[in-house]
Amino acid sequence: MLLSFEKILEGDISFSGFGNSAYVMAYKDRPHISKSEIDRYSNAAYLNINEYLIIRYDKIGIRYIAVTSMSYDFIISVYDINSSSLFVGRAYDDLENMDKEISKFINSLKGKKNLEGRIIGLHNNQKTPGVKIILDIFRRYGINIYEIDIFGDQIRNIAMDSKLGVPYNILMLNRLYRPGELKSDLDIIKFRKCLKKYGRKINR
Repeated sequence: MLLSFEKILEGDISFSGFGNSAYVMAYKDRPHISKSEIDRYSNAAYLNINEYLIIRYDKIGIRYIAVTSMSYDFIISVYDINSSSLFVGRAYDDLENMDKEISKFINSLKGKKNLEGRIIGLHNNQKTPGVKIILDIFRRYGINIYEIDIFGDQIRNIAMDSKLGVPYNILMLNRLYRPGELKSDLDIIKFRKCLKKYGRKINR
């Protein structure tokens, strides 16, 4: 049985250098999937900032919840293995609503729950109280953390799979990226201006 990472994260948050560079904890490298693959047969739903979605795996329904051009924002995913139900929320500073939406998801599940949580996003040198709040949310709802991929300087494009509960790196150009191609030059001021300009949405 795999051990979850919340205890390790809880200890590491207190280190002075936490948040200065990429912080990744996972049991294996994240696989890739092409954008054309997840868009085939309208197989994916895309989230903008401060949007939340719940799906249950269905062979003829939406399989993936996708998030593109993620930088200072982040996603939380919660997957119930027993029911193949997936929650994904994308936020920047909307943790109160994130908490409420996760609560709705947990309460909607019937029978015994087997919950896997993942946290993906954020950029280097962001303030870290949000991470502590996320950790508290997971702890309160009994969600074990099986992947943490936060901070760094890369743009992230992620597809969460409702069949398996795992994330994929989306290849937006349907090919592997060249070294440094995903490095972001967006600073926090420009990011906030984009939020204001597009009504807290990030175009894909």
